Amino acid sequence: MRRIADQYGPEAVATTSGTGRTHDEIRARFFNILGSPNHIGAGEICYGPTCVMGYTLFGWRVFPVVRSHTRCILLWGGGGPRYWDAFWRAAKRAKQDHGAKIIVIDPRRTDSTSHADLWLQIRPGTDCALALGMIHHIIEEDLYDEEFVKKWCYGFDQLKTWVKNYTIDRVAEITRIPGPKIRQAAEWYATLKPGVTNHGMGLEHQANSIQAVHAHYILSAITGNTDIPGGDIFPSPHPLLIHGRKSRLMTGFQPNKLEKPWGSIVFV
Repeated sequence: MRRIADQYGPEAVATTSGTGRTHDEIRARFFNILGSPNHIGAGEICYGPTCVMGYTLFGWRVFPVVRSHTRCILLWGGGGPRYWDAFWRAAKRAKQDHGAKIIVIDPRRTDSTSHADLWLQIRPGTDCALALGMIHHIIEEDLYDEEFVKKWCYGFDQLKTWVKNYTIDRVAEITRIPGPKIRQAAEWYATLKPGVTNHGMGLEHQANSIQAVHAHYILSAITGNTDIPGGDIFPSPHPLLIHGRKSRLMTGFQPNKLEKPWGSIVFV
């Protein structure tokens, strides 16, 4: 790499990685010292939509944490074994030890569906419609958390108007999920509290991922399952945590190198 950098410039060396890896800061530190702006990732299809919508809707990233008193676990397009094993083990413990309900939304029969109390075998790509249908049912049946909505939710009246078009019958036709299953999933998630909802790349690989994640997070908010123990929380950094900008050694990166990236993504 040193030979290539000396002959063609540091920007001739690039790296790529997935998201949520524990070595990305060290990788960025190395490339900042080397002087290459070409650290490319897969954020647009993996965890990027989650962070974008979390920051947009809540001002911070949302993180589902299953605790012993969690009563409902909604796995939406991910979160099972081999996807997020720590989350899955906690979900199974909550089910086995405390009777928590597990709802799985996935077009495929997977390991997690065999443990599900309710499996919604969705038509691929129709997740946003399903979320809007569940929101419609929760509002129509007055199952939403009125206190939380009044205190924290902006635009609820507009939401009520918007989801009127997404009746259970229409959503069942779009998603190919039987209407009673959609109602059951909505009612469990709204009433068995606290509840967590985790989505995976099953949502984030879709063309309409932002809309699907948006609707998914609305479900968490209107049911009051946001920012509560046993539900979806806002993770905060440990007071002794070293900030990423410091660990990446930003001072080692030369500003003029920002003019030489291979694409539009510059990781600094």
